[in-house]
Amino acid sequence: MNFDKLNDLTKKFLVSEGTSEVNINGHIQLLGDLLEKITPRSKKDINSLNIAKNHLLEIRRKTRRLDNKVRMLEERVKVLEESN
Repeated sequence: MNFDKLNDLTKKFLVSEGTSEVNINGHIQLLGDLLEKITPRSKKDINSLNIAKNHLLEIRRKTRRLDNKVRMLEERVKVLEESN
């Protein structure tokens, strides 16, 4: 496993975390990239990595649905505020 690349990615993530506001999709993307770079060494590692990738995919789907709901609710609030 190439730990130098993983360390560099982690360092960039930690350094940039406090300086700029990254939305949840950015964090999910970064986590997905990190999972893709991991090289499993055993069947157990392969299974664990696949489970983690499936969980990440489900998180991505649910955040997309939540973003759509928030957008819809913001539009409703805007309409209600305009009517008052």
